[in-house]
Amino acid sequence: AEADALLTGVGTIAADDPELTVRDCDGRTPIRVVLDRTLRTPLSAKIFAGGNLIFFAASDTDKNIIADFEKNGARVITPEENTPLNIHFILSKLSENGVNYLMAESGAGVTSSLIESGCADERALVAAPKIMGNGVRFSDKIILDNMNQCISLKNIKTEMCGDDLYLKGVFSCSPDL
Repeated sequence: AEADALLTGVGTIAADDPELTVRDCDGRTPIRVVLDRTLRTPLSAKIFAGGNLIFFAASDTDKNIIADFEKNGARVITPEENTPLNIHFILSKLSENGVNYLMAESGAGVTSSLIESGCADERALVAAPKIMGNGVRFSDKIILDNMNQCISLKNIKTEMCGDDLYLKGVFSCSPDL
């Protein structure tokens, strides 16, 4: 894996119970990072296997729950009391821990937060050759009323991964990577 850390939200943990580990190729598993304000991730979740795990929770999270997570090998980071848990705090703390390249494998909430905050430099999408109607959203907070408001990608690269199309591009507002 190229990333220093892999970020997801509690919604993805609840829906998919992922391990977020490197499989089927060489490389180390990045630090796994979960955004979970109230630490509602079940202690039986697969994410706890393998260590190298950080949870970000709200400052008012129950200390007993934090202790349970730490007993299961997770590090729990909270902001100071009465300080909001936001993406800038999270990225700052990850940077302090040596994370320079963060990959998000997340749902619409985390994806929206990264894009809206201007903290995302590039976007990778995988499209399967299947049509399913109403499904999982790419973003749940970003509302664009017309094409002039669209978020554009540049330096686009595409490749096939089996039957799936992999598309990667840099946000037009980001420096060239």
